[in-house]
Amino acid sequence: MPQSPLETFRTLEGSWQGKLEDRDYQSDRLERIPVEVEFEAIPNDRTFVQRSTFTDPAFSVPVTSLLAIDGETVYVASSRAERAFESYAQTARLGIVAGTNRWTLTLTLVDSDDRRRAVLREVMVRERDTLTITKEVDYLDDDRSEWVFRNRAILETK
Repeated sequence: MPQSPLETFRTLEGSWQGKLEDRDYQSDRLERIPVEVEFEAIPNDRTFVQRSTFTDPAFSVPVTSLLAIDGETVYVASSRAERAFESYAQTARLGIVAGTNRWTLTLTLVDSDDRRRAVLREVMVRERDTLTITKEVDYLDDDRSEWVFRNRAILETK
């Protein structure tokens, strides 16, 4: 079992495939599209390349991210087709369920979502050959403390 955020990313190396579930805000239903993800360590052993391809019915959307892990901080630089590069730093917290093959890595940062200040959270759950990544948001401009679902990737090793 991994003992640090860095070790969790090392366990992800390889090829993954599955589906991305995203809420259609007009119909309020989940839309599902195929996704393939590759995680690869580069020689410094603290940096990873993540290549994702989402297959929308009309076209493919490639996303390439560079992730550098330093203790509990994950630095991300991401490029998505026809968009400007994004870069940000997330705080990572690792949780392990004793006696199981399951870990949870929670990544958070304060940024904006839908032009509103918010806490963004990605929860990665690995159990054997399955990885689920759920993205949620909690808006800071209201009195509620609630996580609003954004999307979820459900992946299995190839």
